[in-house]
Amino acid sequence: MAATKLDAARAVLAAAEESVGLVTAHPRGKEWEVAAGGWHVPEELGVLFPRGVAPGQTFATFGSRLAAVLLASIPSSQGAWMACIGIPDMGWGAAAGLGVDLSHTVTVPRVGEVNASRVLTAAIDGFQVVIVGCGVRLDRGARRALARRALTRGTLLIGEEWAAREKLAARFIGAEGMNAGKGHLRALRVELRGGGAALRILLTDQGWQLDNPVLAAVPDVAPAPAAVTTGAVDMPVPAAATTVPTGREAGVDTPSRSGLHVVAS
Repeated sequence: MAATKLDAARAVLAAAEESVGLVTAHPRGKEWEVAAGGWHVPEELGVLFPRGVAPGQTFATFGSRLAAVLLASIPSSQGAWMACIGIPDMGWGAAAGLGVDLSHTVTVPRVGEVNASRVLTAAIDGFQVVIVGCGVRLDRGARRALARRALTRGTLLIGEEWAAREKLAARFIGAEGMNAGKGHLRALRVELRGGGAALRILLTDQGWQLDNPVLAAVPDVAPAPAAVTTGAVDMPVPAAATTVPTGREAGVDTPSRSGLHVVAS
């Protein structure tokens, strides 16, 4: 299954590159491997994922986009290939800081409403992790169909503002380093809620760390569209990704030093 999905992902990239006359060296060697019980979840975050993080699950995320990024960073940091669909304002510096491997990430910043289901179906077939931005318009039936496909294909599907059994929410609590509008931002404090529990983490340019023990048992996360923040706060990234201006044709850029592949549509 893993080798088949890797071959499919390579085929998607190759077809996109061919459409704009680009040739890129694709990763070789290590194939995707997933433990029988899913990906390893950091012990500090385990309380948020009582059923673990495993292939075939569908998660709904709410609040700050950092919820989706932190969740995706768990398999991404362990070698999984990820597709990010319909998020033109993704903070890639923050994503890299949280553990997302940009060299194993493909992004399609914008997807037309007519092609959304087809693009997402292809992504689910070709990647181990797929994040779907809240700007991608899908009706309830289409979302359920994609969740079923993710289950049969063994893909972790993360939908912003979706309806799903597994939920994770994030909201900003405050910042460190600023005093009356002066100083340098050193860290962001974020509260995470999921699995009937809540905890706080600190985000810095070195990654994340637990801010305090588990706060308390909390109700299951409920959708809160009015509270959604559409963009993640960005942090310096070691090397910026570039986007090939292909107009209406899809294409993948030659990898920048970060290795992030950007598909324009």
